[in-house]
Amino acid sequence: MLDEHDLKVRMLNRLRRDNRISGKSVIANEFRIGETGVRADLAVLGRHFLGIEVKSPKDSLRRLASQTQTYLRTFDITILLIAERHLSSLPQTLKDVEIWTADKSGFLTKVGQAPRTVTRKNAELRTILNTRQLRILERAEAASSEASARRIFEEGFRRSYQKNSDRFWADVAGRRIERADLLTLSNYRELRSHAKKKLEARMSAFRSWGSD
Repeated sequence: MLDEHDLKVRMLNRLRRDNRISGKSVIANEFRIGETGVRADLAVLGRHFLGIEVKSPKDSLRRLASQTQTYLRTFDITILLIAERHLSSLPQTLKDVEIWTADKSGFLTKVGQAPRTVTRKNAELRTILNTRQLRILERAEAASSEASARRIFEEGFRRSYQKNSDRFWADVAGRRIERADLLTLSNYRELRSHAKKKLEARMSAFRSWGSD
């Protein structure tokens, strides 16, 4: 049975095939949307800001309505990829979302027409700026600068995810994206690796101290 990671890979390959993402796109795997408590399964910054929510066969749709509302306030394009079995259970109120289904083999099908792209305005993006970004914006506004919430957000997003994205695109050049490639896109992987190295260094120092 396909899980969330399998479906993410298929969606990325499809978007790449359709020229909607490219080696210049900056991708975040598990992107926290401000202080909303919602994580986007994938967030992609390129010509537009894409948010992708994935529901595997094992997932519940219980929180889908509230999740998509947060996505719609944040992303220019909201994409929902669901296992085929969920299609009949989608909320009737779901609007302005590009919906795809995945069958048991992982084949993707778009459901209906894609909604129009909406470039999120400064007031909407302002709500997901972190404290540091808000301070930058407030100082710029006080100085009558042309800085915008959109520009500050995009600069921060690139600063956080550009390095991993560059490594990801270099890894997948000339081949399909595979499940293991998702690890390259995760900032949490680097944080866990750093924490592990620090723990190992402490343990090594402790053992050295104990052997004196």
